[in-house]
Amino acid sequence: MCFPFDAIDHFGRTAGLGPRDEDFEYMPHVQQSRPEQVARDVAAAAIAALDAERVITVGFCFGGAQSFMQAAEGHDRLAGVVGFYGSLKCEGQRWALDRAPEAKVPVLGLFAGDDQNITADQVAAFDAALPVSTRSSPTRAHRTRSSIAAKRRTRANPRTRGSASWDSCLSFR
Repeated sequence: MCFPFDAIDHFGRTAGLGPRDEDFEYMPHVQQSRPEQVARDVAAAAIAALDAERVITVGFCFGGAQSFMQAAEGHDRLAGVVGFYGSLKCEGQRWALDRAPEAKVPVLGLFAGDDQNITADQVAAFDAALPVSTRSSPTRAHRTRSSIAAKRRTRANPRTRGSASWDSCLSFR
């Protein structure tokens, strides 16, 4: 199965464009990023995808949170959002959990069961806050027994690791 895609560099505005290696210090750029700017970037990417009838955002970690927040933006042709381990709360900012009641498109959230930063209570609150019309099936809060840190360090076979999550994404479309 093949899907066309565009990738947004969330840190291009603060770190400049170009390749980044594994030693890239991303956290200062996360802290400088603002959801409103990401929303403008997503809107521009959706416009640039001229041949696409529908657009779905997908993100991991910081990008997962940004993907969740796009559900409330009302972007043209946005058909849904997917977030892997996207944070639901961010101190001092209106974040994914705060924006969930404003979701206009289906949301699929995939979370780690042992994640210390995204708790089961947060996931349940996020799920409950989403309007019924945006709830995807199966349940959005897929929880695995590992942590996000373990996912980042693991280089296991991608065909076996996370296959249930990938299947959820494919059925979400």
